[in-house]
This record gives sequence, structure tokens and C-alpha cells, in this order.
Amino acid sequence: MSGATFYGVSLLEGQEQGQQTELVFEDRVEALKICKKFKGARFKCFTERDEAVVFTQTKQTQPETDVVIKELPSEKLPFPNPSPQEMLYFRRTIETGNFEEFLVLVWKNPRFLISAGDTPTMIRERYRYHGLLLGTFKKSFSICKALLDTITDPRFIGLLYVNDAEHVRKNRMFYLLDTYLNTPDKFLNETPLHFASKFGLLDILELFLSFPECDRERKNTRGETPIDIICSSCKNPSPELEAQMRSLLSQRYFVPVLRPIDLSSPARIGKPWSPDVTPKSPESLMADSPLSHQKYPVDSQMMLQALAGPMSPIEAELFYQQMKTPPVPKFYQNRLSDKKMTPKKMMDSRLSDIDKGLERVGRNIAQDLNVPWSEYWKFLDEFCDLCSSEGLRKLENYFRRKRSEVEECQAAPNHEAKSPLSDLCNKLSQLHLQSPEVLEKGNDEFFTPPSTPPATFYEISPFYIFGSQPSKTDVDVLRVLENVELDFFKYPNVSMWKENMMQYNEDHLNKLKTPARANIMNSTLKSPLPEIHPHSPRISSITKCLNSPRKTRDVPVVRARLSERFEDT
Repeated sequence: MSGATFYGVSLLEGQEQGQQTELVFEDRVEALKICKKFKGARFKCFTERDEAVVFTQTKQTQPETDVVIKELPSEKLPFPNPSPQEMLYFRRTIETGNFEEFLVLVWKNPRFLISAGDTPTMIRERYRYHGLLLGTFKKSFSICKALLDTITDPRFIGLLYVNDAEHVRKNRMFYLLDTYLNTPDKFLNETPLHFASKFGLLDILELFLSFPECDRERKNTRGETPIDIICSSCKNPSPELEAQMRSLLSQRYFVPVLRPIDLSSPARIGKPWSPDVTPKSPESLMADSPLSHQKYPVDSQMMLQALAGPMSPIEAELFYQQMKTPPVPKFYQNRLSDKKMTPKKMMDSRLSDIDKGLERVGRNIAQDLNVPWSEYWKFLDEFCDLCSSEGLRKLENYFRRKRSEVEECQAAPNHEAKSPLSDLCNKLSQLHLQSPEVLEKGNDEFFTPPSTPPATFYEISPFYIFGSQPSKTDVDVLRVLENVELDFFKYPNVSMWKENMMQYNEDHLNKLKTPARANIMNSTLKSPLPEIHPHSPRISSITKCLNSPRKTRDVPVVRARLSERFEDT
């Protein structure tokens, strides 16, 4: 019977057929009736009757009971959703710029900023405005800063999710920051960065761009990025404002200086790189870097030592080429930043000084091209530019602590044996010249004049970065501040240190370049200073000015302890 179809029904194991003797059918409807009659039965179609009979003799096994999976109850948040009246009050708080009340509300109930799913709470549903969009629209820098500072505080996220691990809480925080910075509105699909750009809000623009999560390439419905709509909603914007905002929104390029950790090879210059174009680190983009090419397995790991930028791509390429190629004398004929740094000295310092030679070259090129420069100083444990006011302030604080240590050592009692002449001098200093008392009749009274204490002069021992003796680091810092005019009354300790370092001759400073030569110098050189006072202790000119009663720099200086003079600094 070619072309016929047979339906075989297989019952479950243990089921009785009862009155049903035939389990092979030619009609599909009849097979379905048997399957409904015997719960759990199965049927299958065959082209041969014998195959259908064999299938009916195969018993089906009892299926496992379905396991009911109960959903775990979601974590109940300890704060309720704000009511419409509370959201209206919160909206008016943002619109008026009352950041103090804003902070009180959000720390009292974090649901004002975080909705379900860790997304920003929408304050104006019609326009899809969250707090950052509304604060930028109202041009309130204080609200924008308070909001970003709050959502990046781990304690704020911890108020909502008490049982979260630290890494989970951190992931929530970064996700929330990304959604606040890059969630667009409903009208033109513009982010808060678009708002800050078209309204000409320079301070808010700088605030947003300080976060790497801010997407400066996001386009609105018209295909415009924030750099395309600078001051488009401003009336008569100044060209300086547009130039500053365009510079901030343009691609930032940096040129790094990399050095092996064990100083096994000279420092190397990295290619220009931009965090706005690629997420790679500057080490991976370094020219001929062992990290990128892996030439030798024994190559040392590189570390970032200095960074020039941000700057435009053209400036970065020019800076990179000048760092890679030897300096041309014609380029350095009219140098104003460092007249002592000739091309020959630059090449010598780059080759001989393995610690700061390349940084010194880059520092001078950055000054010529007017490019921001930052390098790592180990004794400060941070990156900074010592020529800037911020760098000088950090250096002043460091030397203030060093000077305090020197004064404490000087004030410590000295238990060494004193000569009889010293005891005699101490006793003579305690004598007072007094006039006899004269009493006469009348109302006139005469008193003994007060004793005149001897004038006391204090000498401050020279202090340096790592102790009482200059080191290689002192020479490196001196090269930075060699041609910088310091305000003595603003940076007194830095000025004193610099004056102490300037007393050394050039030969001694050159011998401090490497530790090996410094050890040889200590055993052979007796006096590295110019022979001005060969038989008297060295006192720098700054110390002499401070300890003398005459006027110094047209400012009267009284005879007092140096610690009292610097109490206000």
C-alpha cells in the first residue's frame, strides 16, 4: 500500500490498554482521540504498517514533574518614590539654583535622582529632562556640579543598595554617571553637552569634559555634534569665548615620555595619542615600544614620566618631531625661556642624564610652543609643572616641612661637652646694666629702666629635598627653576632653597648627576662652594637678609625668630 500513512500510538509504561486492542490507525483523528483518552500517550506517523506496530510496542517513560522555580523577591529599596508634589518642589529647587536645598533633598531621598533600573529620574516627562539637563538649561553651574559630585559619591549609592559589594556599587555608579551625561532630551536628541555648547556655558562645559564618560561626538537629530553648535543660542557671543569652547571640544592630543622602571634603557618618546579617538593607553602607542611590539621578552616594563598637552593634532605632531629630531641651532637662536639651554647642552643633557634629560628637553620645547607640561616628581608623588603657581605652591609646602625639621633639630638640646669659654659667655650674657633707684620728695617717681636683652641672631642650616646635603633631585628641580623669578614673600622657603643651591659651583652640580660620581666626589672634594669665606660657616645671602635688622626688599624685618615670621605663610 504505497502512499498510505499509518499512525502508531505508544502508551506510557504501566498503562493498561483496556478494551482498546488496536493502536495503529490510518486516520489521524482516531489516533488523536486515543492520545486524549490515555494521558501521556504519543503518536507518530509511518509509511509502513510494521514500523507503526513496532512503535506501539515501545512504552513511553513517565515524564518528570515540572520544577516550579520561584522568583526571588527583589531587594526592597529603603526609600519611597517621591510624590508628584515633591517632584514639583524638587524641580523648582533646580530652576532657582538653590543647590543647598538640592543637596538636602537628594541625600534625604536618593530616589529624586535614581529611578528604577538605575536610570536618571525624569523631572519633566514631556521633554525628557532629568536633573542635569534641567540644570544646564537653567544655566546653573552649582546645580550641575552638586549633582555630579553626588552621583559619583559611593556613599550616595550605598544609601539605596546597602547589601551590594564594592565592585557592584562601583559599576552602578559609573552606569548612572554615563546615563546622566549622555542621555539626550526628547525634542532634538541633545545631551547636556549640547546644551552647554549652544548656550555658551564655558564653566559647565569644562565641568562635563572633566569626566571621560562624556561623549563629545554624540549627534542630535540634525546630525550636529556639540562643536558644531557653539554659542548658536547666544546673542553676540565674544570671539574669545567661541575660541575657548572650540579648543575644549576639539580633539585633545598628548605626547608622553616613557621610561623603563629599572632604568635599564634610555627614556623614549611616545607618539601623539588622544583619549577622544582611541581608548588605548599612551604606552601601547609608543614608537618601538616593547609593550606594543614585544621584541624581547626580557624588556622592562615602561612607566609614564611626563606628558605634554592637551594640544591640537598639528601641535602634537610638531612637538613630537622636535622631540625626536636633534635641535637645530636656528630654532634656538631667539630663545627667551631658557637662554642657557643651548642646542649642545640639550643634547648633552639628553644623553648623559638618564633620570631627567629627556624631560628637560621636552620641558623647554613645551615652553617655546606654549604647550601645557606635566612631569612626575617622586618626592612629591604626583605629576605637576613646577614652573606654574600650583607647582610652586606644592614645592613651598614641601620645603616648609623640611625647614621645620631643620629647626627642630637645631632646637634639640646638645649634650656635647662645652668649653669654659662658652660657659663664661653664657654667664656674661645674663648680666644686666641697671641704674640705681632715685627717690625724691614730691610726686615724681623714677623706676629702674628695663634691662636690654642681647640681640639674638638665628642661622638656618641649609635644607634640601632629601636631607642636609644636596642630591640629584635638587639639581633636577634647580634646572626647572633656574630662570624663574620667584616672589620671595610668596615662596620664601623655595627662594631660600634656591639661593642655597646657587651657592654651589657648576662642577659640583655636575658631579651630583649620577650616584656613582657623587660617592667619589664625597671622598675627594673638600669644599664644593666658592671660596668666599673659607674659615667661616657658610650662610646664604637669604639667611643673612632674614637675620639682619635692616630692610630687605623695601620691607622692614624685625629681629625675631624665623618661625614667627612664617606663621602666616
